[in-house]
Amino acid sequence: MRDRLDGLWCDEDFADWYPRDGRPGLSPAQLATVGVLQFLLGLSDRQVGNVESATAAGADADSNE
Repeated sequence: MRDRLDGLWCDEDFADWYPRDGRPGLSPAQLATVGVLQFLLGLSDRQVGNVESATAAGADADSNE
């Protein structure tokens, strides 16, 4: 899924929505994608959190190869 949706939005599309100072936030493009998928798949916030945790674990495993 990541390969198909990658590039749908980019962080610069949301630059005006985020402050320029302070702690860096999560990628706005990733947040938008997660929100759309959550709506389309009818997932609860908890279900999305479980998917994000599993995806992050997979990304960590990929970076260690």
